[in-house]
Amino acid sequence: MSILVLGLSGSGKSSVCDLLSNALSFSVINLGRIILAAPGCTPIPIQRKLTEREVAEQYDLSQLLIDAHAIFYNELGEIEYGFDSDDLKILHVEMILLIETSPEVIIKRRKNDQTIRPDRRVESVSDINHMKKKQQRFVEALVTENKIPLYVIDNSTDKLEHILNHVVNIIKQSAASKGGDIN
Repeated sequence: MSILVLGLSGSGKSSVCDLLSNALSFSVINLGRIILAAPGCTPIPIQRKLTEREVAEQYDLSQLLIDAHAIFYNELGEIEYGFDSDDLKILHVEMILLIETSPEVIIKRRKNDQTIRPDRRVESVSDINHMKKKQQRFVEALVTENKIPLYVIDNSTDKLEHILNHVVNIIKQSAASKGGDIN
């Protein structure tokens, strides 16, 4: 089962992916870090497509968590969308987890995470709410168009053990409904 884990930067996607990886023995690929580490580190569509093809060729898509952004600001400060239907097909995505967090928590986490992206632009609560609304509309359209189940996970409280148990149950139930099993 290939699972796409989406959310704004600071929502807790990577923390959730790390916990799920340990609990379910899934591999994790962080597309954002791969793109940022690539020459030129610009998430232009051509580079993103190559990265996704490489992921599909190099990882076992039957037990993969894909940590990524649904939307992001490009180098011109404009909002871009991180995925389309072709991307979901390349990666054999069977489920999308959208990690939601309050703007205040996102701001706090981003301030504490300056070592990873010291050049990150500072956004207000209003900016983050705007991004969250765009992200929600985009993800809902993607899910509707591709008929992929969407699970929205609230990670505002940092109670990761509760979140982990909830998401593990969702994944196991989904696998069982398709005749599969996840340890």
